[in-house]
This record gives sequence, structure tokens and C-alpha cells, in this order.
Amino acid sequence: MKNKGLASLNSVVELLSEIVNRSMIQPIDINVDKGMEKSYCIHDMVIDSIC
Repeated sequence: MKNKGLASLNSVVELLSEIVNRSMIQPIDINVDKGMEKSYCIHDMVIDSIC
């Protein structure tokens, strides 16, 4: 069961990286100690397409 959770987490990280690379979301707060993003902002074009 533990491996399934890790595989799911890896899938989420890959998908998140993909939408960041496509500039659909933008990291706005980075944890300097861990070198990871803590929060994101949705690009205005994505918001316009959703609404």
C-alpha cells in the first residue's frame, strides 16, 4: 500500500511540474531551505478560460 501512495505522489509532482512548465500556474512563494515551491498563482489566461 505504501508504494501505491508514493506512485500517486510522484504522479502529482510530475503533473504539477508540467503545468508550471507550460506557465499555467506560477510559483509565488519558495521555501529557500528545501528549494521547493510553497504556493502558486493561477495565470490570468487560465482564470479567464475557466470563468
